[in-house]
Amino acid sequence: MFKELKEREKLARQQLIVEVAEKLFHEEGYDSVTIRRVAETIDVSPGTIYTYFKSKEELVVCVLIHNMKLLEEKIAKSLKIDDPIKALVAIANDYKAYYSRFGRYANVMDLLITDENGYALVSKELLNELGAVVERILDGIAERMNRDETSKKILKGIPPKRVAAAMWAVAQGISYISLPLSPRPDRGWFDFDQVLSDVMHLLLTDTTAKPK
Repeated sequence: MFKELKEREKLARQQLIVEVAEKLFHEEGYDSVTIRRVAETIDVSPGTIYTYFKSKEELVVCVLIHNMKLLEEKIAKSLKIDDPIKALVAIANDYKAYYSRFGRYANVMDLLITDENGYALVSKELLNELGAVVERILDGIAERMNRDETSKKILKGIPPKRVAAAMWAVAQGISYISLPLSPRPDRGWFDFDQVLSDVMHLLLTDTTAKPK
């Protein structure tokens, strides 16, 4: 009983740290936030933070995992849309909402490196957990694209999982180029909806069809 209580307290403290860190990353920028800053906000020592997370990079991965799971739930709802095209567009918009909040400071590839002493900044367990969430999302998209004949036509003979990965890359790329700019916070370099519409048109156009 006591052991279970301590475990719940530990998980609650971890969640609090993640929530506070996410808020600070968003408000002050990832590069500006330190473990000490997070600790001061919660009114604990930096050592307490390090009890749960061995680096700031590990903390941001936990933020990503939490929000990627929320994204997974949103995409699961979009996958239920009957029209496969509308489903893909909805998924792209789901990802845009996620990327607009985390894309600025969360380049996961930067988190895979080690420091100058070869010290792993993020545990393999956390990276595997993040990868597992992405894998589940891609599996869900692949299953949806292989569900009926209308969807299968979009695949054009390409394995469903590869199409899912391609659509994920497209959503990330469009989200990146449409991020709001500092001088023009109301818009990015490109309009997300317009570029997405153009990409969908290109992907769905039958290039083998003979002109009339």
